[in-house]
Amino acid sequence: MPQNTRYLLSACLFAIVAFLFIQFYWIKTYYASTLVNFERDINLAFEDGVKKEFMLRCDTIQQAIENNLLDSSKFVISSKFHPTEKVQVYTIRSTKDRKDKFSASFSKLQLNQPLAKGDVSLKRKIAAAFAQNIRQEDLENHFFYYRTQDLGRYIEEKTNHYQFDTASLRKTFNYYLNSRGIKSNYTFILKDKDSTLNNGPKLFNRFKQPIITKSLPTYILEKNSYVRASFTSPFGYVISRTWLLIASSMVLMVIVCYLVWFLTKTLLSAQKVAIIKEDFISNITHEFKTPIATVAVAAEALEDASTIQNSEKRNRYLSHIKNEAQRLNLLVDQVMSLSLQNQTAYTPHKETIVVSEVINQLVKLHQIKADKPLLVNTNIPERLTVEADKSQFYHALNNIMDNAIKYSANEVNLQVNAYDKNGFMVIEIIDKGIGMEKSELKLIFDKFYRVKNQYHTIKGHGLGLTFVKQIIEQHHGWYKIDSEINNGTKVTLAWPQ
Repeated sequence: MPQNTRYLLSACLFAIVAFLFIQFYWIKTYYASTLVNFERDINLAFEDGVKKEFMLRCDTIQQAIENNLLDSSKFVISSKFHPTEKVQVYTIRSTKDRKDKFSASFSKLQLNQPLAKGDVSLKRKIAAAFAQNIRQEDLENHFFYYRTQDLGRYIEEKTNHYQFDTASLRKTFNYYLNSRGIKSNYTFILKDKDSTLNNGPKLFNRFKQPIITKSLPTYILEKNSYVRASFTSPFGYVISRTWLLIASSMVLMVIVCYLVWFLTKTLLSAQKVAIIKEDFISNITHEFKTPIATVAVAAEALEDASTIQNSEKRNRYLSHIKNEAQRLNLLVDQVMSLSLQNQTAYTPHKETIVVSEVINQLVKLHQIKADKPLLVNTNIPERLTVEADKSQFYHALNNIMDNAIKYSANEVNLQVNAYDKNGFMVIEIIDKGIGMEKSELKLIFDKFYRVKNQYHTIKGHGLGLTFVKQIIEQHHGWYKIDSEINNGTKVTLAWPQ
């Protein structure tokens, strides 16, 4: 791999790692911020919930006091004008002891009118005002005066009855949590003593350790005077706040990784093509030089008078020139055909071909040309024919047989079979040569591709099988190749009937 390519790939790798790190840091920071907001929101919701739960208890007790004061069998409400203050003073006494020294008297400017007998409306307002006073002066300050005996006992009874209850707190707490978009499981913790410390766990342990609110008083005198809420996991809240950011970041990371991968793949592919083309130029130059050199030598020999007079030598040299010229012509045809295959739509000139005749002709040709012993066994029905372009049919089979001979060891043993199958005329050319790796099979028909490693010493231009593939596709047939190292190769070509 060239040094510039390595630098570019290293820069791409560094960029993507830096991008992933920044994305991770951003998500981590946003996650930590979301957890801080979660703790703040649950504490605010907890304060509101506890306050609301207490107000609801006060409302209930206030209403009970008001209803109890309106019970004429228990209390008597009267009014008396105070000449000095010039206000109506309202007095509430127990019916059991009207001389009770602990009677309650008060005045209210908004109600500054005498209470007439049977005035239920004013009586209700007086009872409501007195209950309101008790709430503001006593209940909301978490203690109460002993007022009249019966009223004092009643307030004490109701206060004890409507004490702090986690079931009531849960309703109000859930309301304020929902208003902040928080849906997470929690439990209440009741303690006798206050605990203001709330050391939160580290960032990545927060899903394992609970997040606990600050403690608030319940004003239960006997025990469990403080309450806190413990959240087992903030996962739901965090996801509801961060899912869009996390999802978009993940999508962006995937896109960036894909683009870098695609860029790297394209770069390596282009580099591979460049190497293949350089190899092709080197090989094709060799392929052209060999027949040209042969023709030149034969032509030079024919200039000799003794050679011209010797008919055997003259015919041999002329045969060499003819064969090498045909070889050059075939090579040029292959290169031109491949260069034009994507520019023009070629239509084969089909004719009826006797398969055995073409095969026998090719066998004789290669037996003459081969520089090593060649044994060919054929299994071809004499009357088997195919509709195809004769020149292309010949070139396709010639390329396969030429490769089988070229990539065989010191002795060539070929088996050629032909038969009809499912509307196709199928030809199998089987050799016992050196074979190739399984990984090479899917690439062997690619343009300019040549098998490397142990095959590299065998010259070629990487166009033969590509030319075969093009011919088969133009005839709408199919092809297949099977091979194993040291066990030979089997090439199957199918031509539609």
